Amino acid sequence: MLKRAERIEQLKDEERWSTGDSVFGLPKVAHRKSHAGRKAAKEQAATEAAVTEVQAEAPEPSEKEKEKEK
Repeated sequence: MLKRAERIEQLKDEERWSTGDSVFGLPKVAHRKSHAGRKAAKEQAATEAAVTEVQAEAPEPSEKEKEKEK
C-alpha cells in the first residue's frame, strides 16, 4: 500500500497529477514490486547443486596421480 505522498509522486511521474489538483480522491495507482534477481538466484543455486553433484560422482585421484601433479 502506498502513502498519499508516494501516490502523488507516482502520478506526477505518469503526468496524471499537477500541482493545483486536490490531494483527496486520488486515482488508484498500481504498485508493482520488481523481483529482479530472484530468477538469477534460483539458476545459480541449481548450477551450484549440479557442480556439487558432478564433483561427488567424480572419482578421487590416486596417490600416484596426486604426486605427479606436485
